[in-house]
Amino acid sequence: MGCPTGQACIQGSCIGNPCASKDCERDQLCRDGECHPSCARFTCPLGKSCVDGACVDDPCGGLECPAGQACLDGECADDPCRDTSCPAGQICLAGECKGDICAVTVCPAHERCEVFCIAQRCSSRCLPDWMGEGPVISEGEGEGGEGEGEGEGEGEGEGAEGEGEGEGAEGEGEGEEGRKGSDEGCSCAVERSAPSSPAVAWLLVGLLWLRRRR
Repeated sequence: MGCPTGQACIQGSCIGNPCASKDCERDQLCRDGECHPSCARFTCPLGKSCVDGACVDDPCGGLECPAGQACLDGECADDPCRDTSCPAGQICLAGECKGDICAVTVCPAHERCEVFCIAQRCSSRCLPDWMGEGPVISEGEGEGGEGEGEGEGEGEGEGAEGEGEGEGAEGEGEGEEGRKGSDEGCSCAVERSAPSSPAVAWLLVGLLWLRRRR
């Protein structure tokens, strides 16, 4: 049987959850009524693990063990919790059933709680959990990206239009139109030009010749 809203199951009993009415930042978790940085966006090197948003020394940090084994003091060994079953509100740590710290831990959206132990001291942290809905970008990053997209899109669009108008000078525009017309067999550009001087000379010679014949 679960506990009522605002309570958590600890050691088999329903107690008030100190995080039930606690508001933390969207990248923070609540543990025992206090806000701490989440580890969901942190990546630590081998030999270190994230604890409340900081990478600390951990002999098991980044070490993966095969099924049925667990990391103990930096080495993979038989998992002491492999055959241990704990009652509700408890989990197995180092072969013993202890209170589940995740019961009093509230993670941000799309994150999951994990209990970990370093040097025999156990705590809880929040890790990414994108199952089903995919990663979520924080609101600030999303708005910034949208703003950059709009700014670049509008700026480039106006710039392209401005270049088109600037380059589209009257002479160049007519040239483009004339080239297009010549491809289609049209000679608009030639018809708009004035008669050449040699053509006028030949026309005058022809008129004189006709007069002499008369």
